[in-house]
Formats: sequence, structure tokens, C-alpha cells
Amino acid sequence: MEKENFEKLRLEILTPTYIGGAENKNLSNKDYFLKDNAINIIDIAKLMKLLDENNVYEKFVCGVMSNKSITNILDNIGIKNYEDQIIGDRIQVETIGYDNGKNTLDDIKMFIKDNKGQPYIPASSLKGFITNAIAYNYILNNREKFKIIKDNIYDVRNLKGKWKEIQKIIFKEQRKNNDRKYEIDLRRYIKVSDATIVRNTGTFITEKEDFVVKSNNVKINTINIYREYVIPGAIFEFDIGINFNEMKNIGVFSMSDILNMIQIYTNRCIELDEVLEKVASENNKIFCRTVNEEMPNMILGGGSGYYSKSILSALFDDKKDLMQLVRKILKNHNHRILDKISSPRTLKIAKYNSKYYFVGMVRIGEI
Repeated sequence: MEKENFEKLRLEILTPTYIGGAENKNLSNKDYFLKDNAINIIDIAKLMKLLDENNVYEKFVCGVMSNKSITNILDNIGIKNYEDQIIGDRIQVETIGYDNGKNTLDDIKMFIKDNKGQPYIPASSLKGFITNAIAYNYILNNREKFKIIKDNIYDVRNLKGKWKEIQKIIFKEQRKNNDRKYEIDLRRYIKVSDATIVRNTGTFITEKEDFVVKSNNVKINTINIYREYVIPGAIFEFDIGINFNEMKNIGVFSMSDILNMIQIYTNRCIELDEVLEKVASENNKIFCRTVNEEMPNMILGGGSGYYSKSILSALFDDKKDLMQLVRKILKNHNHRILDKISSPRTLKIAKYNSKYYFVGMVRIGEI
């Protein structure tokens, strides 16, 4: 069997990007304190040393039992000038809650990190977008194979079930070996590593915000959730290996094909935002797609869930049909659906350096 063709790809963060994980160590208000426009994360080893040097460990434990913050406890037991002695890390804050004088931001959802504390991008996030892009392009070029699904799609309640059916058509291949029939999933021939950081621009924390269009209101909706975002300009690298001989039946012959497919798919995702972007502009709200001249060809992390549903839009040429599909996708949400072309119900944004950006915009390319 032909082996995978491995290449190393470069990934640049173009807008604030957040990726969490079940194994994440998120911060509670006992893990940090706010000072000088920064989250000051408490180093437990340094804290223990301070308590030992001042012989106040038992008093500190009593304070912990009362559910007070660490800084509040240290103030109450008379420890002075402790702040610089217990800080392990600092993360800059750009957030409405902090500007309004809140002394904590409550729980903070942290970017996923490796065991050395460095941000990384999980292989599953990268492979998920790549396989979605392959599927989207396959549907564009083979619509006749999906005619039954297209004709019946408005009659089903669960579009997720239809997407699984589409995935099976695209990626599940029937094979035969010595009169033995078996099924294989072509996605097994795509191998992706985690993306590790090679140029670290740091992280910052801000409140989660959405641009929302409802029937009687247009606004930026601030949600009381704080996230740690990687700062634009960070560079990651990852390995990708593809057995092109096994993938040729679904139109994947080279790495150039992959990069072209993800660009086409990303262009569709961006197109889906255009109606709400226009509404935002008409209301004097500008959202940036990149911090530099590079345009995204991939969308990752928190806030990108809507885009994965846009794969189904490849079934349709007519924008009226497309609009009906989006109405179906969003029918359980109490949001106004703009009726010119398909659009998401919200735009996922984050404030950075006093500007609003779409979240999760990145660009990958060959090194």
C-alpha cells in the first residue's frame, strides 16, 4: 500500500482565536487577581513559600474554608506587598467587565495548552476543517449523487442525520479483497498532527461578544463569558500526511488540491457572513477579517460551529433554495433571518486593540 505523503504546513493566526478543551485548566476567581490591566495568575508553589516564610499557613487554610479569594485572605491575615511574590504569569485584558471596575472576571475559559504551558491547536480541529472542505468541494462537483437528499432535505427534522448520510456517501468506500467485501473510511488516509507554536505573540483575555440581528433590534451582545485568545500574528506548524492514491476517487490528488479546497470552502463561509456584515456596517459597526493583508483560508475554534453546517449549502445553486435551507437550520432560534441570501444568526467577534475582529480566522500554507 502506498504510504502517506507528509508535508509540514505553516499556520498564521489572523484574528483573535480561542480553542478550548475538556482537559483545560480554566481559571476560577481564586486562581488570579486583577492589577495593571492584566490577569495575574497565582503560582501555587510561590504562594506556599510565602505562607511558610510568614508562618501563616493555618490562618490561610481557615480563610480558604470561608470561600474567599486568595488575595482577600492574604489581606485579612496581614500579609503585605505580596503581589509580585506570588505571580506565575500575566495575561493582558481587554474587556468591558474589567473596564467597568470589576475586581474579578469570575471563571475564565483558557486556550488549550500543552504540558509546558504553550498554546497548541489540536489535530482534531485541523482535520475536521480539512475533511469538511473536501466534502464541500465533492458535493459541488457531484451534485447528482445527492439529488434525493436535496429533494427531501426540507422534510426531515434532523439535518445532522442528513449530514452523516452525506459523509457516508463521500468518505465510505466499498471494497473487495479475495471475494471478501468490506467498507473503509477514506478519512483514515488523512493524518494530521497537533499544531505547535513557533512564534508566540502571547494571549489576552476578553469577554465573549456576538453581533446579533433580531426582528426589533441590532446590537453587539456581551455575554458574561471570558476567554483567553491567542494574539494575531502567532505562527504554528503542523504535519499532514495524505495517501493521495487512496483519496483520488474523491478528487484529492495533491496538497495543492487540499489548499484549493479549503480556500473555496472558506470563501463560502465568509460569503455567509456578508448580509450581517452589511447590517453591521449600516449601524456603524466594522468587523475586521484579518490584522494584515493575508486573507483566511481556514476558520478554527470557538464560534465556528455555524460554518460546519454550511457544507449543506453546496447542494444548492439557487439562493432562494439556500435561504430556505438556512431557515431550516436556524428554525429553533428566535432570530430574524435576513431574506436575501443565507446568513448566520450571529457574527462571532472579539475586541482586540479597540477593534472588533471575526474570531478564529487563520491561514495555512506550505513552508
